[in-house]
Amino acid sequence: MKGFTLIEVMVSMVIVAIALTIIMGSFSGGLKSKFKAREYDRAIELAEDKMDELLLSPTLELGTLEGEFDSGYTWVAAITDALPEPDEDTEDTEKPVELFAIRVEIQWGMEERKKTYAIETAYLPQAK
Repeated sequence: MKGFTLIEVMVSMVIVAIALTIIMGSFSGGLKSKFKAREYDRAIELAEDKMDELLLSPTLELGTLEGEFDSGYTWVAAITDALPEPDEDTEDTEKPVELFAIRVEIQWGMEERKKTYAIETAYLPQAK
């Protein structure tokens, strides 16, 4: 007799089903990775834009700023004094320069699974 038996056909169908499941799983994982990479790329772009905006600001004051972007991303910027306070024991109580530490943090996602991306820099304002 020529042809395949029912058992042979069923075994080949099981093998094809397993192979398709593995292939579809890898496609799904690839799409998830692509989506996550796109989210992080957007967060990096927003953080750099916000940092540039702060660095170009004519008046930079110590403190915390925060806000939202249109796309569901939020930002928090912390501007602190990067130099320690001078010792009271020394005669010179004046800081030689004014140096700021700026940290911009971007947040996105659901509250229980919030993701963050942060950048930091030191900023020395130009002398007046």
